[in-house]
Amino acid sequence: MKKAIVVVLCFGLLVWSLVMWQWVMPVTAVPLITATPSHTPTATPTTTPAFWATVHITTSDTILLVGDVISVTTDLTIAPGCVYPVHNLTLTQFGNNAPIFEPESVIIGPPVPMPQTITLTAVTNGIVRFNVLLYGERYCGDFWNWVYRTGQSEYVFVGQATPGSNLPDLTVSDITYNPGTPQCGSHPPDLGARVWLANLGNMAAGSFVVEVNNIWRQSVDGLAVGEQISLVFGGALGPVTAVADVTNVIEESNEINNTLSVMLPIPTQPPPCTPTPTPIYNLPDLIISNITYNGGTPQCGTHPPDLGARVWVQNVGAAAAGAFVIEVNGSQQQTVPGLAVGEEVSLVFGGVLGQVTAVADATNQITESNESNNSFSTILPIPTQPPPCTPTPTPVSQQFLPVTIK
Repeated sequence: MKKAIVVVLCFGLLVWSLVMWQWVMPVTAVPLITATPSHTPTATPTTTPAFWATVHITTSDTILLVGDVISVTTDLTIAPGCVYPVHNLTLTQFGNNAPIFEPESVIIGPPVPMPQTITLTAVTNGIVRFNVLLYGERYCGDFWNWVYRTGQSEYVFVGQATPGSNLPDLTVSDITYNPGTPQCGSHPPDLGARVWLANLGNMAAGSFVVEVNNIWRQSVDGLAVGEQISLVFGGALGPVTAVADVTNVIEESNEINNTLSVMLPIPTQPPPCTPTPTPIYNLPDLIISNITYNGGTPQCGTHPPDLGARVWVQNVGAAAAGAFVIEVNGSQQQTVPGLAVGEEVSLVFGGVLGQVTAVADATNQITESNESNNSFSTILPIPTQPPPCTPTPTPVSQQFLPVTIK
C-alpha cells in the first residue's frame, strides 16, 4: 500500500515538473524552409520595323527616234525585316505629248517579280515620263496590309526620223510653278512660271526667243539634240502660255508644237515682316550718371553765364557710342561727339537751376541695350541775388606846393 502511494506521488511529481518546465521555458519557433524561387529570364522586347518601299524606274535610253525600242525597268528597295509581294503593276506615260510609245499602258497581274522590264516602241516625237503604280501586300512581322507604291522615270525624248528632215524641233515640254526665294512683306521677284524647253529634232538649234503671256521674253543661246533647259518668268501666274521660237528664226521639222498653256496657282499675300530684334549684347548703353550744381565764375551784379547744371553722361554698355544729343528741361541741347565703353563726360548748361531733368540720346540716334535708363532728374539750389558791384575808388594824387625858405 505504501509503495503504491509512493509510486503515485512520484508519477504526479514528474508530470507536474514537465508541465512547469514547458510553461517556464520560452518556445523557439522553428523557421520554415521556403523554396528558392527559380530565375525567370527577362523577355527581350522585339521592335516591329517600320515599312517603306522605294520604287526605282530606269530606262534603257533617254533620247530616241521614232521607231526605236525602249526598255523600262522597275525595281524595289524594301525596309529590312519587311516583305512586299507585288500583285499588280501598271505602267503609264505622263506628259503633254503623251502617249508617244506603244503600247500606251501596260498592266501585269499577280505575281509580279522584281525587277520587271517592259519593252515599248516610240511611235511619235515628244517628251514623256513613265509612271509605275504597284499594288501589293506589306508585312513586317505584325500584320498583312494592302498598300500602293508609285515611281516616276526621268524625261524621255523622242525625235522625228523623217528622211531629209535633219532639222531641230523646239517644244515647250512643261510649265511648272516656281515659288521663288521666300521673303516677308511682298512676293519674291522670281515667283512665277518655270518654262521647260527641249529640242526633239535631229539637229541642234541656234539662239531663239521664248515668250510668256505676250509680255515677258527671254533668249536661249541654243539647244543640242535632246537637250532640255528651263527659264523662270517672275510674275507669270494663273493662266500661262509659253511659246518657243516666237520670232520664227529657227526652221523646224515640226512648227505646230511650240506652244503650251497651263494654269498655275496664285499665292495669297505673304505674311508681314517681323523685324529681327537687335541682340542686346555688343551695344552701347547711355545713362545720365549725375547732375551737379555748377557755381560758375563769380562776378558782381549778375549771375555768371555758366551758373547752372553740370550734367554727367556715361556709356555703361558693351560697345562705343557715336554722336548723340543731351537735352535738359526740354529746351537746351548739346551734342556729345561719342563715348567709348565706360567713358564719362560732363556738360554745363548755364541758367538751368531748380528742377532739372536731363535726357541722354534725346533724338534716339543710338541703338542701346537699355533704352529705359536715359533720363535723370534732380533739384538744384537757386542762388540769391549776387551783391552789387562796389566801384574801386580812384586814388587822389597829392600835389605839393613849392616852399621857399628864407
